[in-house]
Amino acid sequence: MSALKLETGWLDFPRIKTGIERKIPLWPETIEALKAVIAARRQPAGKAHEGLVFLTRLGGQSWVRFELSETKNDKGKI
Repeated sequence: MSALKLETGWLDFPRIKTGIERKIPLWPETIEALKAVIAARRQPAGKAHEGLVFLTRLGGQSWVRFELSETKNDKGKI
C-alpha cells in the first residue's frame, strides 16, 4: 500500500534486486478500482499483511505464500 500514491496517480517503488526507483503512472479507472478494492478489503490476518492491497477472501492473508518442503527423487536424494 505504501507504494500506491492514489492522490497523485502513481505507483512508486524500487526494484527489489537493484533498488533502482520505478515510477509508474496509473490510469484514472485503475485508481478508482484500487480505491474500491481497498475500501472493501477484509481485515488483515496479521501485521505482516497490513501493507498488502489484495488479501484472500477467507482469513485476510496474502495471495502468495511460500512454504519450504522437501521432496526426494527416485534415488532418495533430497
